Amino acid sequence: AGIISHDVKLSLVKYWQDISGRCENFEPVADCALQRLMQALGAYGNLSIHKGKPAYTRFFKPALDSLSSVLQHEPRYPVIRKIVAGCLAIENRERAGVDK
Repeated sequence: AGIISHDVKLSLVKYWQDISGRCENFEPVADCALQRLMQALGAYGNLSIHKGKPAYTRFFKPALDSLSSVLQHEPRYPVIRKIVAGCLAIENRERAGVDK
């Protein structure tokens, strides 16, 4: 999971709703988080693969973990959830030193 727990994230959204007087649901926040995390993963991939900066590969796992955490609470994107699970499985195998 990420650095900030899901409960804390929900508390922050609730706090924002309370001080702003707006009653929007969590979906737009989740959508923004998903979009930003996928954008970051694309940047890490581009930098590590196409720009020859392999140091950025160390950010794949934390970003995938954060993406997975958001998707656990967001049922609207089952295909993205499946892709992220597959990427995490590959990442975990590579970290364990298993070639597959």
